[in-house]
Amino acid sequence: MTDAQYHGCRGAEEMHEEFQTVLREHLARYPLMEPQDCAKLAYQSTFGPAHAAGERGDVLRQLLGECSALPADREARPPERIGNGLCRVHLSGTGDWTLAAPLLADLLLLTAAEHHGTAADLEECLTAAEALPLPGMADWLAVYRRQGCPPVHHSPAYREAYDPHYRVLRTAYGGDFP
Repeated sequence: MTDAQYHGCRGAEEMHEEFQTVLREHLARYPLMEPQDCAKLAYQSTFGPAHAAGERGDVLRQLLGECSALPADREARPPERIGNGLCRVHLSGTGDWTLAAPLLADLLLLTAAEHHGTAADLEECLTAAEALPLPGMADWLAVYRRQGCPPVHHSPAYREAYDPHYRVLRTAYGGDFP
């Protein structure tokens, strides 16, 4: 099923419910999430890795650099669904990334080429996030919307607590990585 078919057969209510479920899963797993982290999740669920895609060589160099900087004892984690047929594939310090990184880079670029969200889809996810009782969410989202909903980084609290290192892929591709 193409993204156009996937999006076309899903209504706004279904997207809203799916993203609220995903967001609740992430809030349970990462209780220090802030509104900014919820917006990042919404953006990734909507647009996939489009903002992280570029020339294959650049994507591969960045990936290898990030993997080589991870501690060797960083355990592999299973992919996490983020909704909309996408998942976060976590990077670990184990294994030989010189073999896996080219495949991961290719799958990231393929995901970016195939996955196309819209501003309306993002707004549906943000509305779902706004409905959850997270302190400061409405105020943060009001500012974010006035800024035009750009891609954002994880909050400092999230980065400090969870040290996120991952790539966004179609869920069908995520199973190829531990």
